[in-house]
Amino acid sequence: MTRIIIRTVLLILIIAPFDNAFSNSRINFAIVLEADTSNLSIFSHFTLPHNAVDFKIISNDQNIRLNSSYTVLASQGTIKDNGNNVFQWQAPDSAGSYKIFISHNESGEKMILNVFVMEPLQNVVNGMLNGYRIGFYPKPRIKENSIYAPPKGFIQVTESDMDLSVTPHFKLGQFVCKQPSTYPRYVVLTTKLLLKLEFILDKLNESGIQCQSFHVMSGYRTPHYNKNIGNVRFSRHIWGDAADVFIDENPKDGLMDDINKDGTINYNDACYLYDIIDELYPEHCARHLVGGLGKYPSNSVHGPFIHIDARGHRARWGTPPRMGE
Repeated sequence: MTRIIIRTVLLILIIAPFDNAFSNSRINFAIVLEADTSNLSIFSHFTLPHNAVDFKIISNDQNIRLNSSYTVLASQGTIKDNGNNVFQWQAPDSAGSYKIFISHNESGEKMILNVFVMEPLQNVVNGMLNGYRIGFYPKPRIKENSIYAPPKGFIQVTESDMDLSVTPHFKLGQFVCKQPSTYPRYVVLTTKLLLKLEFILDKLNESGIQCQSFHVMSGYRTPHYNKNIGNVRFSRHIWGDAADVFIDENPKDGLMDDINKDGTINYNDACYLYDIIDELYPEHCARHLVGGLGKYPSNSVHGPFIHIDARGHRARWGTPPRMGE
């Protein structure tokens, strides 16, 4: 009996580390959708009612590049096969989330593409969208109209949508605005931000910092909420391409981990994470994800964290620590 128990304990000790191992969830084919290319096993796209969603499937594996074929199915709506692994899906009339399932016939690898049909901007009346307060977007800056134009639409979020995966390591609910509200809520989120966060996660785990996801302290902010908390008027958070994040893995306690292993959780951990991320650029595969990076110390409300965004041009800043940090 003793020998069996010892063997069982040893088996648990051997298996347990693998249960927590990070999986980058990347596959050997990718989809090209508008300006984005993704080989994540779960990916998301955001569109408007009636829009045609065109995408092309390409192979990343030289061994299966020739004569590859794919099966593409949709949870709702019709898929049109235009040949040469180019497909089109027609968005329905109503807002909501819809799934497109893509399978590589030879290898059996699969991808789920979540397509979110958004509520159009014109449905916002006097700062309200179906009872949810959005507020008012500021007038675009003259030199940067494209990145400061109001979003074309808003992703509808029901209570059941909060746990919906938008990529392998992030859920829709992580990016919802913190303002108190009933459902449905609405969020703006960009594929550039999702691709950037997944890219950074890959690199952190490769460097030996284990993390399954980031704790997203703040993702999307409505202009109304952003104004109420006294944040800058042109915060990238209101355009859905920014997130304030930290690593919270061991233990999961709502605070940054001691990632620099100096025995203390403080501003130095934010600086350590900031430096790792900053050194990733200008890696060729990350150039299209260029954006802002900031570091912040703790205060009476939160611990140290970093800001990441995909604004399209480089921006760097850091908030000096308080005395004693």
